[in-house]
Amino acid sequence: MIALDKIIDNNLDNSFILIDTNFIIEYYKYRKDFENLIKLLSLRKCTYFTLHEIYLEFIRGSNIRQITKKKKDLWNTLKIATLNVDPEIRSNTEKIIEIYRTKGEKLDITDFYLGATLMKFYDSKTLLLTSNVKHFNCNLFDIKYVLPVEHEELISTFYLYKFSIKKYQKALEKYTK
Repeated sequence: MIALDKIIDNNLDNSFILIDTNFIIEYYKYRKDFENLIKLLSLRKCTYFTLHEIYLEFIRGSNIRQITKKKKDLWNTLKIATLNVDPEIRSNTEKIIEIYRTKGEKLDITDFYLGATLMKFYDSKTLLLTSNVKHFNCNLFDIKYVLPVEHEELISTFYLYKFSIKKYQKALEKYTK
């Protein structure tokens, strides 16, 4: 058994956890396996939130009304607050798109929005919870925690990312040359 309590420390106290779709989908599928992680984050008084677009992405994957209801119930159980994409997040999204464009990387718009939301709250205790290492590369984001979640057949690895203003400024310098 992986000792998440050794990984999750008091630096996470009162943090705001921005949830990516891949986390909530896996939590829905393997709820029991995630109980320890959720419990530990709760003990640290973490608050969950995400963008309304992530919520829609999560519930759209089901074509049966009962499953949609179960997903909505799960969402409410976790008390995930939703945030709308505001003008600052839109502006940040455009900035991040320009930097990613120089690297030839293409992402879903929701990933850009998540990165832009982290950018908006860079000076707070806001972290993104995702398993998506490819889309949140280390050119703009720092990995603060690696959180393995054990299943019967495999181990899922999630990351808590923080937006790095220093890395962003460095990438911006390269972009504007």
